[in-house]
Amino acid sequence: MEYEYYKRKLEEAIEEGRGIREAAEDYVNCLLEVMSAQESHIFDVMERTYEQWQTMMEAYEAFFGRIKPRPPRCGLRSLEIRQQIFSEPEKAMIFSNKLAQAFTDAKIELKDDEIFTCTICIRKKPKYITELMDTLSSRGHPPINFITEPKIMNQLMEIVEKDRIR
Repeated sequence: MEYEYYKRKLEEAIEEGRGIREAAEDYVNCLLEVMSAQESHIFDVMERTYEQWQTMMEAYEAFFGRIKPRPPRCGLRSLEIRQQIFSEPEKAMIFSNKLAQAFTDAKIELKDDEIFTCTICIRKKPKYITELMDTLSSRGHPPINFITEPKIMNQLMEIVEKDRIR
């Protein structure tokens, strides 16, 4: 394996006391190539898993009918964004802290045995706001079940408020 070759070369350079910098650079470059290949493999596995999940959902619908309400389609772009969010603990914590702050600011309290969760789903922007509304909503509940970017969320909430019977 190349990795072991460069590691041995670095150890030899350290013992001899010369060529250490070049050997270390070769060793680090080799490690970076290995890490890059692993990252690529992980993304490929995630992509295949997502495609398998979609196939299972389609089979489920064929046997049992449409899921109501059906969650929005999340494409491969969602996986890419999730990978970016969870690539570093600091990035994931930004989302966690902002959502926790949103609950506090909105004065929404969870019970002691509850936590919040949020799934990131990236989708194509629709042409009409009404495409984002759930036409199968339950009685007495707003016809929406997700948060989106502020400009669109504002338009959506205006429609929900106009729809409310006073």
